[in-house]
Amino acid sequence: VSDISAVWTWQSNKWIDRIQWSVLINNIFNEQYESNGYFYTYDDNWSNPDQIKTIEGAGYYPQAGINFLTGISLRL
Repeated sequence: VSDISAVWTWQSNKWIDRIQWSVLINNIFNEQYESNGYFYTYDDNWSNPDQIKTIEGAGYYPQAGINFLTGISLRL
């Protein structure tokens, strides 16, 4: 996964000393990936009280595609 960021700075007038604008683009190639997974197991005796059945399952956590974050910083 590749990210890119940039920051631009402008010197301003007498009320604001500096203005800074930043941008961050995450997952610039829009890759589909999972960061983590999980596995679980439990004994089900609720569905049929006369029998205990072990239930198992697994899954994963898919991550975001391309996304961005931007910000402005003012120095007075």
